[in-house]
Amino acid sequence: MPLSETNKPQSQSIEDLIAQLDSPTVISQGESPNRKCLKGKRTGTSFVRHNSNGTNSVPLLQKNIITSKKYTKNLKSLNNRGLPKKNGAGGKHTWGAPGCELTDYYIDSKDPNYDSEDGPDILVTNYREIDVDDFDREIKPLVLEFFQNGDTIEVIDQLKTCRLRSRPHLVSYLVQIALENNNTCRELMSRLLRDLTYEILTEPDYSLGFDILLKNLNEITLDNPDAAEKTGTFIARAIADKVINRRYIDRFYDNQSVEEENMPDLKDSLVFKSVESARVLVTMNNHLNQLSHIWGNKGGFLAVTELVDKIKEIIQELYDSRDVDEAIRCLKELNVPHFHHELVFEVK
Repeated sequence: MPLSETNKPQSQSIEDLIAQLDSPTVISQGESPNRKCLKGKRTGTSFVRHNSNGTNSVPLLQKNIITSKKYTKNLKSLNNRGLPKKNGAGGKHTWGAPGCELTDYYIDSKDPNYDSEDGPDILVTNYREIDVDDFDREIKPLVLEFFQNGDTIEVIDQLKTCRLRSRPHLVSYLVQIALENNNTCRELMSRLLRDLTYEILTEPDYSLGFDILLKNLNEITLDNPDAAEKTGTFIARAIADKVINRRYIDRFYDNQSVEEENMPDLKDSLVFKSVESARVLVTMNNHLNQLSHIWGNKGGFLAVTELVDKIKEIIQELYDSRDVDEAIRCLKELNVPHFHHELVFEVK
């Protein structure tokens, strides 16, 4: 049966249809087409067809890659294919970027492994104001503990947390406590006064403190009869330790300095005895080397061999004199309760 004219276009081969579609054809609105359009094609509109690789088109492969990137996690960019993550700072079994060890260590508070102890330490110090009336409650227990351990650093740290309203009165108070104890405590107090020079107190504080101490000698000697002489020894030791200047003693004998206000009166017998004792000790020791051991080396300041010799001397003197009270007195004066086992060992 012969094909009709309407079915002629369908009898064309597939190759001819493809060639006809690939050839660009412009159809204007006023021009009627020579042939009927296929089913499904729009009519009455002008359009221009281009090849799939036209100037305004995107290559099919690249378009598919860009579209599929959001659907995959392992696809790497074409420009950075094969490079490590974050320039070597990320991923497993990596040490980080070169030079990261030179940067400051960052602590993230939101990290699950965050420990508050790893953060920076913030020291908050509450300063206590201490007046002269508070010395017995605040300073005296600290000094008595210092006589047991001899740690000047601990005393300095405790005093740094206090706001002293009168530092010269502190110097006078410390010396008064030392005068009530033995020579070992006085040696410790002299060392404490020396160490306080570089931390808390200054030379004017010491000068005014010793002036206050000399003015109160009349009251101090009621409990300590030899307080005047011992005060002069403290002054001489302070000069040897460079806590105060030698000018402190010379001003008492200078006619121009005698008229200074708030200066102790040298006409007082106790003041004169104390100042004269300090002047004699400083004059006798020109190099001031012997004054560094003016209180004697006793107790924990002696070496073990010297302590053993002291114990042997006490035992030998006990055998010779048969005076038990004198041996007990010498043993207490030595002030080495931690070394009494040596006495028992030597006696046996």
